[in-house]
Amino acid sequence: MAIRRGAALSLALAMSAISIWGQRDVFAFLFLSSNAWVSSSAVVAVAALVVSILVYLKTSELSRKIADRTVTIEAQKLLLEINKLFVSDPRLLIVYRADDQVHKLIEKIGTETRAELSSKAPELLKAIEPVENFAGKLAALGFMLLNVFEIVFAQMPGGPEYNTWVNYFKDTLDRCPIVCKSLELPEAKVIYHPKLMAAYQAWLGGKQKQTAKAD
Repeated sequence: MAIRRGAALSLALAMSAISIWGQRDVFAFLFLSSNAWVSSSAVVAVAALVVSILVYLKTSELSRKIADRTVTIEAQKLLLEINKLFVSDPRLLIVYRADDQVHKLIEKIGTETRAELSSKAPELLKAIEPVENFAGKLAALGFMLLNVFEIVFAQMPGGPEYNTWVNYFKDTLDRCPIVCKSLELPEAKVIYHPKLMAAYQAWLGGKQKQTAKAD
């Protein structure tokens, strides 16, 4: 008689659980709590496997990011070495076609440099080497500066240091018109990192607003 009452009570509890949790949840609970189906050691093994998979995925992702960063930085170093050659001997810029924009940029820099020095510092104009050669070095130096900034924008994580470099980039744009001229070249939006170009466009937009207010 007691056995029947116990069975009836168990059945009533099971029906109540089904009504509260739902049939699927109750069956899952009975499945996991039954030693006939799963043991505590099996649960530990499954948990360890899941943790191992997660650690592997995170490690693989970190390794990939480090590898990508290393490749990017090494490639930028090669660009800096090329620019050093151009600074040391700007005649090497003839590697570009005669009608390339870089030669027009150098011509523009030479013309503006000669005019500015003639009116403001004629003694300095006499002291420097031929303006055409000097203009080529200035253009190459501008390219080198942009490559340095490109490493920062491409790889440095956000934070105080990154913000400092962004401010340095803005200050360079304010004080170094040659860098701005380099970014005005048609190919600039293609060859430079999108973050660098976005920062340049933001700076340019701010300058245009200031000019509009002044007018």
